[in-house]
Amino acid sequence: MLTLATSPSSTPQPAALSLLRPVAALLAAILVVALSALAPPCSAQGPVWQPLGLPGGDVISLAVSPNNTVYLGTADGHIFASSDAGTHWELRGRVGTRHDAVIQKLLVDRREDRQLLAAVWFQDVRAGGALYRSSDAGATWSVAGLSGEILRTVEQAPDAPEIFVAGTRGGVFRSTDSAESWQRISPAGDAELRNVDSVAIDPHDPRTIYAGTYHLPWKTTDAGNTWNAVAAGMIDDSDVMSLRVDATSSARIFASACSGIYRSENGGAAWTKLQGIPYSSRRTQAIVQDPRDPRVLYAATTEGLWLTRDGGESWTRTTPRDWVVNDLVVVPAVDAAAASPASSASRILLATEQRGVLLSNDAGVTFAPANDGFSHRITAELVSDPRDAQHLLAWMPGSPDALMESRDGGAYWQALPGASSTNAAGFARIFATDSGWWIANSQGVLVFYDSEDAKWTAFGFATALPRKSPGIRGAAHGRPVARALTAVAVVVPPDAASEIYDLRTIGARVYVATPQALWSGTLGQRFLRPVALSAIAPEDSSGDASSRLWMAAGGKVLFSADAGKTWREDRQQIAADVTGADVTGADVNRGDVRWIREVPVVAASGSPSGASPAIPQSASVLLAGTAKGLYRRDPNRETWQLVQNGLPAGEPSSFAFRDGLCVIAMRGGGLYTSRDASQTWDRLDTGAAVGPFTGVAVNASGQLLVASLTEGLLRVSSPLLP
Repeated sequence: MLTLATSPSSTPQPAALSLLRPVAALLAAILVVALSALAPPCSAQGPVWQPLGLPGGDVISLAVSPNNTVYLGTADGHIFASSDAGTHWELRGRVGTRHDAVIQKLLVDRREDRQLLAAVWFQDVRAGGALYRSSDAGATWSVAGLSGEILRTVEQAPDAPEIFVAGTRGGVFRSTDSAESWQRISPAGDAELRNVDSVAIDPHDPRTIYAGTYHLPWKTTDAGNTWNAVAAGMIDDSDVMSLRVDATSSARIFASACSGIYRSENGGAAWTKLQGIPYSSRRTQAIVQDPRDPRVLYAATTEGLWLTRDGGESWTRTTPRDWVVNDLVVVPAVDAAAASPASSASRILLATEQRGVLLSNDAGVTFAPANDGFSHRITAELVSDPRDAQHLLAWMPGSPDALMESRDGGAYWQALPGASSTNAAGFARIFATDSGWWIANSQGVLVFYDSEDAKWTAFGFATALPRKSPGIRGAAHGRPVARALTAVAVVVPPDAASEIYDLRTIGARVYVATPQALWSGTLGQRFLRPVALSAIAPEDSSGDASSRLWMAAGGKVLFSADAGKTWREDRQQIAADVTGADVTGADVNRGDVRWIREVPVVAASGSPSGASPAIPQSASVLLAGTAKGLYRRDPNRETWQLVQNGLPAGEPSSFAFRDGLCVIAMRGGGLYTSRDASQTWDRLDTGAAVGPFTGVAVNASGQLLVASLTEGLLRVSSPLLP
């Protein structure tokens, strides 16, 4: 029987790109899994990662080479490439070794198609960023300078290709030797000329450089020896996100800012705000001129793509308003059948949030998805129905359909029926139980999904905890029997989804574990009350496994021997073991326990799975996921022990157990498997495929499925798996 649970993780947020949706604020950190199946494998014996589910996702930057190869950069360091102008994509490589590398800008050297530069900043701002270079069309990367700088952009001089200019949070830098070395050309520590978001180089004079900052634009005509503010006519405090020198006149400059789009006819001495784009679409993240017709400009905004065919005098939005466009490129039109340049209008590729790449073959009038080979959706959780291992649910925050369901073990996915009508605003966690799917929103409100009617029912938390009277003698057994009084104790309900550690159902009865208490109710009642713990020892825990339940709630490890009818604290064992110090010296107390599961020892083959001979083949072990590590208790022991032997200390955020296979995803990183009742562990995500995951499941065929914050859904094949 498959048992699966996940805990929330966090999604890192590229600030200027609105990469994160509000629900992702509850996730712990943005991290990634490389798709080894789409790149040359490191070893024939290594795991193979196959993408599942919907294509698309978040794209940060695009660049096109002289031979029309298009490159795509993500918020986690991945580089995809398309040799057919955006029709098909392949994972080409990854910039650096970090998983939080935002590829803010990609640049292809005009002299050599295989030479690329990437302006990168890390979401851990303490690490800064760097400029990276690839000499093999994006397959491998090395630092090209400016280490520690938070890079926002890099440009190549049009008439002096050995000259490059980079904009960083610290200022402006210039290279005159093809990016081999860099010199600061803006005053160090200047209060204004910093936080550079965009740069542009005069096509006829590489010493003339424009720099757009978080405040206003600047200009130098002597390669940075002197700088002048050029902001006349521009609304004060405008973040200049893009600068473009007109292809026909170097005196004409276009600037996109948070206050709108501006044009200057005199080299930035004065600016005119162009009309037509409404205030709500003011965050224009890129402005690009069509090389075939300089009167045509495209504006990538947070509310779709805007187009002008008269040099900026009038603008029209050509996409839906809810498209967030981060970048765009213009390539010569390509005939899809002949794969050769055509005489029709230019092809436009948009880099968007959620929807991946969108393609237009009519100069931006209409668009269609172009994500064949690109699957990079944020997937925050993956759960499996305990009753049917083929039935899966994935949560993709920010996607048009946030809840995706599969009924065939992950081969085909569709939107969960009725999900758009749920009142669980602000999804934060999903749970799978014997009764169906549950959702907790960011405020800790629980909603149950009725699959038959495709409807949602909200559950409330009552605060009354019954107090028990002193016991009276029972005539039949002569033992104390607890009796509830009318007096109550108030228990505060959870105020965030992160406080809901576990959720189980038995028949119509619901049990919810939080730091405050164990809560219980029925599907018909639609509200949950704190559970009063019994002071009477239950039946021996070695009884029928189907009646035993373990949960961690209210700072206690709780046990029921009668399918949840009565609960008591497992005081002796938890006090003796989990309380105290583990091998790292960090205290682990009862409040650190997040979940407990009873896992059979016998492997799928029916033979012992390598467990100690002292453990009967038909026995089971207890596994407790804590904030400090995975703990294990054998049936012939009363103590808990920290699991090591290949598994690091840290919180196990996701897990799956099926037919002797144990799979653990650690919050700090790593996907681990065990075939011997959790005694020894092997790591699956070695080499290129490193990073934590947000959900794991094993389908009915024994295939391992995992969820990643950026890679979406993956199927993993490995010699370590059955």
